Amino acid sequence: MDALEWLLFLCIYSKVTQIAELSWTADVPNEVKGLLGSCVVIPCSYNYPDPQGKAKSFTGIWMTTEGDRVIYHPTQSKIVKQYQSRTKLLEDASSKNCSLMIEKLQQNDRGPFYFRIEIEGYDRASYRKNKVSISVMGEPNPTDFSVQEEVKEGQTVSASCSVSHSCPTYPPDFHWSHPGVQHFQAQKLQNGQWNSTSTLTFRSNRTDHNKSLQCRVTYHEGKHQETSKTIQVKYAPVNVKVEYQSDVNEGETAHLKCSSDANPVSSYEWHSETGALLNKGETYTMSNVSRNS
Repeated sequence: MDALEWLLFLCIYSKVTQIAELSWTADVPNEVKGLLGSCVVIPCSYNYPDPQGKAKSFTGIWMTTEGDRVIYHPTQSKIVKQYQSRTKLLEDASSKNCSLMIEKLQQNDRGPFYFRIEIEGYDRASYRKNKVSISVMGEPNPTDFSVQEEVKEGQTVSASCSVSHSCPTYPPDFHWSHPGVQHFQAQKLQNGQWNSTSTLTFRSNRTDHNKSLQCRVTYHEGKHQETSKTIQVKYAPVNVKVEYQSDVNEGETAHLKCSSDANPVSSYEWHSETGALLNKGETYTMSNVSRNS
């Protein structure tokens, strides 16, 4: 390709790009998932040719593809009763953001829906080809719960609880059964889905052994789910004690028992004053007790 052909290509490409950027276009996913009773956000952006200063005001409208029923309009009285007080745009329509939030999601809020823009003093357009449907879920997505289940006493434990959802305006609330430092993080996924993660950090103690660590997730408008895992804490022996009968007469047999609290369970050895091994196990029987024993 010589220099003249290259310049011609760049010129045509630039014109095509300009036309694409300045045409009536909209970008919405084909489908979003939403939890019954919670809220769902339909991500949406749109574009239009340069009004060259003619635009006075922008009115964003959402409608059903069947029957062109209005589910969102800045004037509430123009919205069908089913959607009144349940829908709103997340930003002003003039920002080219047409994202719609539907609260208290119902089974029949499935759509399909499309966006319409009316620009006073300029033009109006309906993006009927860019329709979106809602998949209404009866139960929340499964919780992803991770934690190191076997730790040593004093070791820092880090547990995380993650869920995907469709309501970034009202993200899920996390509650942990164990005190500690909590950190929340939200991540935007595709097709109107978000991931919320709560991380809990605490220092393990022997009192945590065999206890259930629970993560409870509560969604907007009340639905919730719980998940848990049992923590195993390894710790050195404590509360070591030797039990024996104190009123043993000289020449009789004494029975001694050693006990402690430990994980894993302690092993026991009995030694003489000189260090000689007398027995292994919790108990030791001393025959023919003398006053010097």
